[in-house]
Amino acid sequence: MFALKFPSKITGDKKITIPDEYNSVLLPDQEVQIIVLYEKNETSSDKNWDNMTVKEFFNGYSDRDSVYDKI
Repeated sequence: MFALKFPSKITGDKKITIPDEYNSVLLPDQEVQIIVLYEKNETSSDKNWDNMTVKEFFNGYSDRDSVYDKI
């Protein structure tokens, strides 16, 4: 099995453009498996929620909990 990695954009009609340099590697009607990795577009409220979650988690930690660090 072989893998290719390249940046691309999804077009308005939901198609992924493959760079010309791979035309000789990927043949018409060839079956392929696609893995899509993308960055989440976070809003400021998402970031605020994440920050609050971390803050509240550590607020709930007490010095008395350090006994569990030795297990």
